[in-house]
Amino acid sequence: MAASRIPAAGVSGCRAGSRVCGGDGQKCGVEAQGQTSHAPARRLSRRSGKTEHLYREANYAAKTWPRERRIIIKAEVVQADGKEPKDNPRFVITNLKQTPQWIYEKVYCQRGEIENRIKGAPAKPARSRW
Repeated sequence: MAASRIPAAGVSGCRAGSRVCGGDGQKCGVEAQGQTSHAPARRLSRRSGKTEHLYREANYAAKTWPRERRIIIKAEVVQADGKEPKDNPRFVITNLKQTPQWIYEKVYCQRGEIENRIKGAPAKPARSRW
């Protein structure tokens, strides 16, 4: 299995002291070999014929980190009409104590929604005429 990448604090939009940070792991070089087995998600997706995802967690420390951190792993297999199923791993580094699924869906995804709205907002708000 190919090594997967996990974003480190201070990289890929993560700030030191952040409670949650993450992404697809494509923007940094921290390797987590063997951390993302998509096999169970592939089996579920093959049986259902739909996109499936599973959540799990692991402790991981990059060489430059002074200690291990909690990593939330979302193993997703995307099914699209007329295409082969595609693995779509996602990683979140957190110190929150809730379940992996709750952290990913209720915190990390919500943060992304807010960021997307900010990006889509006009640069100069329209001025009201009184």
